[in-house]
Amino acid sequence: MDINGTLRLHLYDPTHMETDEGALLLCPVEFQTHSKSSSLIRVAKYDTFNTSMMLDTSRIVVVQLDGAVSILDSLSPDAFKRLSLLQGQLVRHVQHMAGLNPRSYRSGQSGSSGAGRSLSKGILDGSLLRSFKMLTLPKQRAIASQIGETFDKIMLDCMDLDSEPW
Repeated sequence: MDINGTLRLHLYDPTHMETDEGALLLCPVEFQTHSKSSSLIRVAKYDTFNTSMMLDTSRIVVVQLDGAVSILDSLSPDAFKRLSLLQGQLVRHVQHMAGLNPRSYRSGQSGSSGAGRSLSKGILDGSLLRSFKMLTLPKQRAIASQIGETFDKIMLDCMDLDSEPW
């Protein structure tokens, strides 16, 4: 995270042409937090059913100067795909605070290397995804059918966002 509140996730891929055989890192994701961070803390993840078993992944807790606390967490590729499609529908269907569009508010500033591509594609907005559970049941089912997934899978993915133990 830089001093302007821009979070960049870097990727090591020696097979990609732009990395010069692994000498350079790729920056596929850039996310604007609009707040300067004071610290980043890495916390181990534990199994949902067996809280004494630590997993190979971890989450990052971001503490910001304005008092906000954010969590960066990993998802399975299938859950990410479903929730990404859900987020796209929620941006269009949910009324946003003060009329702000979360997509344009969170979009990163693409530099010379990122021109012409969306840099915020790899990050999901948990607050926006949690709003899905607040919609009426018919609206939830309609959105789930619009993205081509079952309501049960989408609801399980949304519940997993909140239920994982520290």
